[in-house]
Amino acid sequence: MVELMLTKSLFTTAENCPKALWMTIHMPEEKAPPSSATQARMESGKRIGNLAQELFPGGVLVPTWELSNEDAAQRTHEILTTEVPAIFEATFLRDNMLVRVDIFALDGVIGPLMAKYVLNALESRTIATLRDTLVPKLISGKIRIADAERAVAEVI
Repeated sequence: MVELMLTKSLFTTAENCPKALWMTIHMPEEKAPPSSATQARMESGKRIGNLAQELFPGGVLVPTWELSNEDAAQRTHEILTTEVPAIFEATFLRDNMLVRVDIFALDGVIGPLMAKYVLNALESRTIATLRDTLVPKLISGKIRIADAERAVAEVI
């Protein structure tokens, strides 16, 4: 079974043509190369992205082209702990859903609240993972409380 991650591109493909979505997932090697018109739109999008980044001097780019989705999301979370005006290509990953934001502005009221929300969600996921890993082992007697405390201390 293919593990599917929901992205804006896949969502849009599904809305436009469900068969194209099926082909994208199950027969990616059959996908035609982008047409010259599609390539021109992609290049235009890159130029617009570069111009848009000039609106937020000091913003930080997440190099999504060289990172896995998980690593890009981790890098976004790391940047959120710093004081920057914006994150370009900010990446958020939760429950097999991927969200990539062209410009994630961290100014005014919304930015700090969103940053706090994201950091809290990450902490919550870490705690849930610890719980799901340690509780069954504690109940079965495979580890003791002291071992669990050491394991938690290593993660935190």
